[in-house]
Amino acid sequence: AIPGGFTGVDIFFVISGYLITTLLQRETSARGNVNLKRFYLRRTLRIFPPYYVYLAAIAVGATLGGWALPSNTRWWPALTYLTNIFGTTWLLGHSWSLSIEEQFYVTWPIVLTICIRRWGTAAGSQFACRVAWGSLLVFPVLRILVFGITRDGIVTTGLIYDFVAAGSALALFQAIGKWPQAQTIFDRILRSGKTPFVAIVALALHLSFTGTMRWKFAIDIVMITPVEAVLLALFIAWTVANPEHLVGRALNLSALRLIGIGSYSIYLWQQLFLGPQVPFANQWPLLGRLLAVGACATASFFLVERPALRLRARIERAQTPI
Repeated sequence: AIPGGFTGVDIFFVISGYLITTLLQRETSARGNVNLKRFYLRRTLRIFPPYYVYLAAIAVGATLGGWALPSNTRWWPALTYLTNIFGTTWLLGHSWSLSIEEQFYVTWPIVLTICIRRWGTAAGSQFACRVAWGSLLVFPVLRILVFGITRDGIVTTGLIYDFVAAGSALALFQAIGKWPQAQTIFDRILRSGKTPFVAIVALALHLSFTGTMRWKFAIDIVMITPVEAVLLALFIAWTVANPEHLVGRALNLSALRLIGIGSYSIYLWQQLFLGPQVPFANQWPLLGRLLAVGACATASFFLVERPALRLRARIERAQTPI
């Protein structure tokens, strides 16, 4: 495993929380509510087709291609987006992060909608912001309780909802602008050239407290995870606010933007060719594996993702009154 590799997944969680909540907040400000039907249609046609095509490919390979999957392979957690809780084996294992993401999609828009319908757009958004910040205190307690019941560290560390919560909380805080003193401090953070270093601090914390030692594990699930989440959320907000900075320009390089466009399919298919338990590519050179990932991801993007997005656009046009 790449040292600190999970930090990349954590950043993805923060970006997802920040982006999705920003879009929901903009819709709320413009229309006074969130169109949940439209939201779930968009998410379903964006996420499900490439994911279930990947699962189908693994099933076909195992059934007809003779791929030897581990005997403890479990399909139902991956099929139901519950891998982060119940676990499975390597070829389906990366669905743990997709499970957290999907659980966020299912719950957070509903929470935000309930708050807005109960207290109105402004007060409801403020309450939802407090819920998001407060969850950073609740999730460590949840992990402690789960570990106390199960004594299973893998399950416990699969409940890292802190990152999507931090991204969501910061997006709402930024949009509402209700707390002047805190907003002044936040504005200073966004203007500071030192803010990007918080990402390095987050990585250092992650590397320092990741491990199987009991005291490291305890500190990580209770303190480090929410702190890392907030630091990464500040970093993401800073990069959005400073696109002309060297860091912002680097993140907007054409090559990185191209990778970003195909990142979902890349993430899905890299699992088949990289890692210790791949069924057929163990002896392939690294370049061959990378080329295979690129070929499968490209095929997934053009043959599955883009048609699904075109279908989504057609459905949305049909539902929009002329």
